[in-house]
Amino acid sequence: MSAPYRLKTAGLTINVRQEGNGAPLLFLGGSNFDLSISSAVFDSRLPEHFSVAAADPRGLGATEAPDGDWSMADYARDALDLLDALAWDRVDILG
Repeated sequence: MSAPYRLKTAGLTINVRQEGNGAPLLFLGGSNFDLSISSAVFDSRLPEHFSVAAADPRGLGATEAPDGDWSMADYARDALDLLDALAWDRVDILG
């Protein structure tokens, strides 16, 4: 099992965990998910076939909590910034 690590993106520092090898798969656990919760995606067989990444959403877990109100557009931008920081240009998404 790999440990989460903090990754600086264009927008904020995100707590992310990656496991597996293969095609990139981004897991979006929702606005109440963070990596301190046991994630079924990492306990599944998906990391045997994909390089799976999951992250704490902004304001949860060890991801930064910027000032102000956040919108769904902010969460979407965070996901895109994460993909850029991981250098993943094509990805499957599970959420």
